[in-house]
Amino acid sequence: MRNSWTFSESLGRDRLVVLNNPPPFEEIARSIVNAMRAQCGHVDPCDEADGFKRFVACIVVDKTLFDVFFNSYNGYRGWYYRSPTEGLQVNAHLLRLLAPHLIESRLHEDMSVDWALKSLFASSAKCWLAEAGTDSV
Repeated sequence: MRNSWTFSESLGRDRLVVLNNPPPFEEIARSIVNAMRAQCGHVDPCDEADGFKRFVACIVVDKTLFDVFFNSYNGYRGWYYRSPTEGLQVNAHLLRLLAPHLIESRLHEDMSVDWALKSLFASSAKCWLAEAGTDSV
């Protein structure tokens, strides 16, 4: 399956070297925890069921780390590409690593620590990139 995870030469030699030689996911995840800058957080109510909410936090990491995390074979999407089950496992692992730092950042002022942790550890919790139109990349 690794051979089918390829990149266009148009990405440029330097970026290709980085994306084609990623560290293990554990190292990528630890780098995110160590390098992240917490930007904002808020409570997002559930549109489908009254009384449910989730904690949403935005973090920033440098462009190269983000690229390796999101686009390399050992990154987030690479694990989902292998299998959805493995993708969910690395997602949960990353959120377990990030949770103490997000809780410590106090970005969850509108939600208790217990609720914020429940939200971050829920099976439906996801790490994802900021949507177009946000200030962060």
